[in-house]
Amino acid sequence: MAGVFFPSPEGALPVDLKRELFEKLSAEIGRRLKASGASEKEIQSDFESWRTRAVKLAVDANVRLAALPVTTVDRASSSLPEARKRIAQRDPEHVEILALAIHFNLPVWSK
Repeated sequence: MAGVFFPSPEGALPVDLKRELFEKLSAEIGRRLKASGASEKEIQSDFESWRTRAVKLAVDANVRLAALPVTTVDRASSSLPEARKRIAQRDPEHVEILALAIHFNLPVWSK
């Protein structure tokens, strides 16, 4: 059993389109697997090896993230007035992020 994730920011894709995409992707994956000459056992072994590495990397990343200090906007509240002055009119949803950057004297890049 396999599944395919179709991200769609505008909402769900129509079921008929998902079926068509799944059929086309499945056929292409099957063609490539056949051309590679790999056996089902080799493919499963390779996948298990990848999954083991991926889980280890995820655990390692979570351990590293857990060790990072967390700063709330409350702690950087002294920088909120300056952040509001700079971007509140054009980008109000990012005022708190800018306040944290100002608080820690971090550079900010924007388009």
